[in-house]
Amino acid sequence: MELTITEVAAHNDLRGEIYAIAASELAFLGQARNIHFGTVTPGSVRGNHFHKRARELLIVRFRDAWRFAWAAAGSTLVQTREFGVQGCVLIRIGAGVPHAVENLGAIDLSLLSVSNLAYRKDDPDLFPRLLIK
Repeated sequence: MELTITEVAAHNDLRGEIYAIAASELAFLGQARNIHFGTVTPGSVRGNHFHKRARELLIVRFRDAWRFAWAAAGSTLVQTREFGVQGCVLIRIGAGVPHAVENLGAIDLSLLSVSNLAYRKDDPDLFPRLLIK
């Protein structure tokens, strides 16, 4: 399995929303060694890269339209899936799988990435692969 996309159910109450990630999903990493989070502004793209060694869990919380693009490791065939309205998805990304996120909406898109490989500025394990222009 190089890549899977799973919808994550919200647990809502008067205080807001909570999203829980199952232990089986976390097991995909082995151990979390890098966590980073941020946003993608409307009309922008993040990603367009792959990691040779790292496995990644990408969590995307959205309130507007966005697109995810990927290709199997070593493949030239780009696949895409569009999302809209609102929700949260968990994307398991295997090593070598190029991926990108494009914000098609009018508000910021929220991302959280967890990886099994610690980030090193001198060896970032980050290789460009254009999927979305």
